[in-house]
Amino acid sequence: MATKSITPHGISQDALVAYLCNVKNSVNEIVNALHGDYVESNTQLSAGTNTCKILHCAGYYRINGEMKALTGACIDVTGCAVPACTYGAWRVERSATATCVIPATANATGYATAALALAGLPALTADNASLGTIVLVNGTCDFVPKTVALDCADICITFADGTTTANAIACTALSLSSITVAS
Repeated sequence: MATKSITPHGISQDALVAYLCNVKNSVNEIVNALHGDYVESNTQLSAGTNTCKILHCAGYYRINGEMKALTGACIDVTGCAVPACTYGAWRVERSATATCVIPATANATGYATAALALAGLPALTADNASLGTIVLVNGTCDFVPKTVALDCADICITFADGTTTANAIACTALSLSSITVAS
């Protein structure tokens, strides 16, 4: 039985319906992702002008899909001291109204590797966007937040920027492979 063609290109009605459902599902995934909490721009975390603080640059972020402007600011590293020769980690989060620094749960005892320190970070707080993470190891003495400078020669530190729009949307690309051409 021949397939009913509804276009000059010979695409069947069933194939067109299947393709449009695929488009609709992809659009819904994008809309849902855009209603989330994420950073729209590069936050460029670094040591601040007061080198005991973390600097993040100006940019844009979304909380529950609502776009907000982020002004650059220096913020304190919080939590307890990290023992010498162990790793500590922090995540910089932004709510609708404030920026905060969240320490890994076992920074007080330290972590054997940077990966373990990152894994020790608690889950992202609801309705917050991640501006990025900081991982450090101090080779000679304890790292004491608000006291030891982040640009100290004895500290090996890595700043990673937060999730961007491109990472927040995880849709697969649309494909025309589901369309069959009528004979």
